[in-house]
Amino acid sequence: MKRVLVVALLACCTAAVPSCGGMNPMGGGGGGGGGTMPTMSPYMWATDFSDYKPGAWCKYKSEAGGYGSETTIKCVGKDGDSLWIEVTAGDNTHLLVVGSDRTVSKAWFSGKDDKEWKKCDITKYDAPKPTKECPACKKEHKAGSMNWSDDKKSAGGKDLSCKKCDATGYDCKGNEAKSTSWFCKDVPQLMAMGGKQEHGGLVAMEAAGSKMTLLGCGTDAKPKHDLPKDK
Repeated sequence: MKRVLVVALLACCTAAVPSCGGMNPMGGGGGGGGGTMPTMSPYMWATDFSDYKPGAWCKYKSEAGGYGSETTIKCVGKDGDSLWIEVTAGDNTHLLVVGSDRTVSKAWFSGKDDKEWKKCDITKYDAPKPTKECPACKKEHKAGSMNWSDDKKSAGGKDLSCKKCDATGYDCKGNEAKSTSWFCKDVPQLMAMGGKQEHGGLVAMEAAGSKMTLLGCGTDAKPKHDLPKDK
């Protein structure tokens, strides 16, 4: 778990908008003002569901290379063992039905000016198998490390008592990469980090000139449009 978290912490700060398979469950695609995303990966939501209660939401700002973007994650409903999860990045919003097996079974899209959900297709393929090897170089990297400490962090208009994590990892060439992250138990753990994080939800993260900061969170989330009747 520690190795996975080190990799996740470092990877999550390498782009202004997190990528699919990392933290961002958007899966790409979709244009503002009514575009549609033809397909979506069923395996993009590999995270713990403990804090996914209807109404829970978090909003983050990501900055890298002089560019910024915002991502909002909401849990807007529950149907049996499945959750309705809504994610907005920029002008694009996706609504996902995620089962207890953490796979996406159905998905919808809504652009900035859309008045209703548009159905997305789900690409069917075998789930990726866990491996210690780096997908890029097919080799196992030198083990990283994490150092934890108590800290305070201002985010979302509040001063939060956090656990600070200074992480060190290594890339395909063995170069050292560092990141610093803050977690707080008062923040819903909605930003996917690859597993349950005992110190709570993500408050902020900084690495290699990139950073992500919590803008706000709460328990009063509502869906952008009425939930589709086609389940």
